[in-house]
Amino acid sequence: MHPYRVIILTLALTAMVVILAVPRSFAESVYTYTRLRPPTGQSFQPTALSGDGLVIAGQYLGSAGYWRIGGTVQTIATSRFLNMEGIQPISGPPSLHQFHPTAIDADGSVIVGSVSANGTAESQGFRWDTQAGTGIVLDSTYVNATNADGSAIVGNRFLWTAASGVQTLPPLPGSLYGHAEGYGFSQDGSVLVGYSDDEGGTDRAVAWIGGSVHQLAPSTELGISFATAVTMTPAGAIIAGYDGHDGHAVRWTPSGMETLGSIFNAFPCGISEDGSVIVGNWSSGYKVLGYLGSGTGFIWTAELGMVNLTDLVHRPTRGGVGISADGNTIVGYDGGPWMIQITTVPEPSTLVILATALAFSIPPLLTRRQRTRFLD
Repeated sequence: MHPYRVIILTLALTAMVVILAVPRSFAESVYTYTRLRPPTGQSFQPTALSGDGLVIAGQYLGSAGYWRIGGTVQTIATSRFLNMEGIQPISGPPSLHQFHPTAIDADGSVIVGSVSANGTAESQGFRWDTQAGTGIVLDSTYVNATNADGSAIVGNRFLWTAASGVQTLPPLPGSLYGHAEGYGFSQDGSVLVGYSDDEGGTDRAVAWIGGSVHQLAPSTELGISFATAVTMTPAGAIIAGYDGHDGHAVRWTPSGMETLGSIFNAFPCGISEDGSVIVGNWSSGYKVLGYLGSGTGFIWTAELGMVNLTDLVHRPTRGGVGISADGNTIVGYDGGPWMIQITTVPEPSTLVILATALAFSIPPLLTRRQRTRFLD
């Protein structure tokens, strides 16, 4: 065998051994952490990410704003807010209005959240149109989610649609306290998930379908009898939430309920379009989307299981608050905004084929070149 062939074949076989020794999850996915820096240099705390992964909403300059990555940060202007009839701006000094965006639609054209007007503790929901640069205040309290095109909004005891306005979310039959709070939408807004209390006052994970409330099946095998559903895939096939006993993150699939890991006080905040990636916070903080506690972010995939994001990227990740529809972009905050981008590399089997092809295709070329030089 020609010396060049021996050398390259040895290198190829060595590469094959190294490739096969790499764990499958690390061979397939690369997690890149980036500390985001708004163009203005001002503090920006992300609270939501658009489905396309290009627009971030969050706290900005003491109020709220939105940032199309690569562009400038736009503020949500108090003077551009109207009431439900669209005729009167919010009254009072702008400095007394505290806005908290909690969700953003698929392409970043609609942002929803809550605002405390005139410095009071009472909150109202809002919907901001980023294209028109105007917003409306809803006759509601806390707002948690919007659907893909921003035409429907859900929150504490209410559902708002562009066609019908504000409607009351019905609790479970016999509900002791009448609690009913929605947290997640299907793409077209026809199905939403959240929780309601039952006749004994215990919170149950529920789904509202066609205006009717249905309890999501608990898992007695896992010792989970009550839970809250907080997000779902656009098609509604997979729902993520947390159990009400010790805060384990859970998900519902057509096969039933399952826990995502052993981390306590874990609250999912986002799910990819196909349900293969779930992110959230684990802490003793708020059980409300977009609010950060004192813990850190987590990610769940079938390959990794539930993993602390800080351990995965070796950077601080206090709270993962949003994920893109394709599951490749995650945003959060820890003293400043950060982004994790997930890229896929060829599977080991593909690399083996390439290495083998390299071993047997290049040497003949090298030997032919040498032979040509010799004949000259």
